[in-house]
Amino acid sequence: MSGSRLFLLLLQLSAFAAAADDTVCRDSAQGQVDEVTLPPPVDCDNFVWTDDDTLAHIFVEPEEVEFVAGDSFTVECKVCTRTDSSAVIRVKDIQWSKQGGELPSHARISKLDLNSRPAVAILLLANPHADDVGVYKCTPTLTKETVPEPAPGSGSGSGNGSGDATTKDGATNGNADDGTSGTVVSGDYAGYCTVKQGMLTES
Repeated sequence: MSGSRLFLLLLQLSAFAAAADDTVCRDSAQGQVDEVTLPPPVDCDNFVWTDDDTLAHIFVEPEEVEFVAGDSFTVECKVCTRTDSSAVIRVKDIQWSKQGGELPSHARISKLDLNSRPAVAILLLANPHADDVGVYKCTPTLTKETVPEPAPGSGSGSGNGSGDATTKDGATNGNADDGTSGTVVSGDYAGYCTVKQGMLTES
């Protein structure tokens, strides 16, 4: 199977799994597609936040991959953001990188709808080799949009109809639904996947 066709197949299956049955696929050393069971789907709306959690929680699935020659695999980075009555946290972007080195040139990244819950970025490594061993880091860029306080005596239907969000200090953040406006949030929000090379065993 060619690299481009494999990428499309894995991407479609990964996206389907994220929304459905927790299963992704990878190409085995024998050229067949094997099923790999992942944890249950991430449900941002019912995620239980603790006092230690701040504005976002990052899930990386799987957190560890062991490949052999001929393998191809995907890793999913899923970002849930915390929202309350005073502010909305949105995902502006998600980047994959490799700690201590460059991201392999044959790595492919696909970002699903960043406005979805969770926002998802999929890393694919097709035909990895020894140099690809290491720790891969998923880093979201978050923005914070302040929820405007309604003017005294105004109803829920009031507004300028432009889709802009106005902060408490009167500043306009632009379209509140596109995730590109608002103040960029600082902080160490990241998820990690450790990639190891295994031994190809004879059957």
